Amino acid sequence: MTFTLNPNLDLNALAQTFSARGRVQVEDFLALEDAERLHDSLVREQQWRLTFNVGQKVFEFSPEELNALEPARRKLLDLQVTGGARSGFQYRYHSLRIPDGQAARGAAPDLRNQLAAWLSEGAGRRFLRTVTGVSDFNFVDGQVTAYKPGDFLTVHDDAAPRTSRRAAYVLNLTKDWRPDWGGLLIFHDAHELAAWPPSFNTLNLFRIPQPHSVSAVVSSAPRPRYSISGWLRSGPRPP
Repeated sequence: MTFTLNPNLDLNALAQTFSARGRVQVEDFLALEDAERLHDSLVREQQWRLTFNVGQKVFEFSPEELNALEPARRKLLDLQVTGGARSGFQYRYHSLRIPDGQAARGAAPDLRNQLAAWLSEGAGRRFLRTVTGVSDFNFVDGQVTAYKPGDFLTVHDDAAPRTSRRAAYVLNLTKDWRPDWGGLLIFHDAHELAAWPPSFNTLNLFRIPQPHSVSAVVSSAPRPRYSISGWLRSGPRPP
């Protein structure tokens, strides 16, 4: 499947903003029916994996694995996540990974894999290259995330030289989200903070390295904060 860009986007204006500020919000990025299909697929998803780190170690639990955890083990992991957020880089959210390789994406042609393929080639790739000015990226990687109550991502800058990241993207797919529910993408500039709420069908693009975080989703949030995110990468494109 291919996706359709909103034909009313002003690419020159978006490129100028990105060049001047190092980041830009692209409102109404996709044709509405495409954004709706992506949103609906995430709402229907049942196999979200709880994803978090303890120091350098990454943990992922399926719903079945999470239910099988002994209460004492679950409590210990929760305490480690809370402690990690006080003193260093820490995250907790629910996710599904998008494979990097073209063959793997084609073998599981769900909408999220199709979107990553479209952003890596054709009209999606041309759009990203025009707006960011990154002409040497070869593909985008990605993951689908659902930030549920208590989920967050502390400040970091996405620097990872071995992965050849050139810029970051976040496609927001949450409807009717209130900023006071959390889940804000926050940029930590030298003298101020800039907070972007997760507006539906808005694509956030930003240059890396750039300090940013995602604020914790509050317990009263009635639905998860959905998005598809990843990086424009200049390394060899996986087969």
